Amino acid sequence: ITFGGADPTVGVFVEGAKETRQWTGYSLTNGQKLWGPVGNQSPWDYYGNPIYDYASGCVAYGKLYSSGYGGIEYAYDLTNGKLLWTYGNGGPGNSTASSFYTPYGNYPTFINAVGNGVLYLVTTEHTVETPIYKGAMARAINATDGTELWTLSDYTGEFSQMSYAIADGYATFFN
Repeated sequence: ITFGGADPTVGVFVEGAKETRQWTGYSLTNGQKLWGPVGNQSPWDYYGNPIYDYASGCVAYGKLYSSGYGGIEYAYDLTNGKLLWTYGNGGPGNSTASSFYTPYGNYPTFINAVGNGVLYLVTTEHTVETPIYKGAMARAINATDGTELWTLSDYTGEFSQMSYAIADGYATFFN
């Protein structure tokens, strides 16, 4: 069980269960369980993020965002735990499908930054594969509804650091 984030404006903190790839929300005021466990995330998400093997989540805008090696971004409502939307398992403009380029079916996709209502996602994993994944992308998606804003050809090779920095309308990251 790991800490999945807290949002004082909503009054909720979240814990993640790695083995089940599920989330539970609790009151910041009194610790009472509010919802959960919720989530039916990809079995590949069991492996966590590029360095630590725990449920990977990010709290912002009254939502819990979670993604991982399964390549699908999930957005849950922090007030009730309901799944609001997913990104990465749809058609054009909502796909992280890798064809046969990865063993996962989708490119491993992780949140590297959040700001101005945007989630910045990258394809990466623990150890860069050689050759790097053909067709891998850095992505920006709307944090409210999961619509794709833009993609950029990129394989962000990271291990113990997340390299993304955003400020003043610019984004910088390893490639």
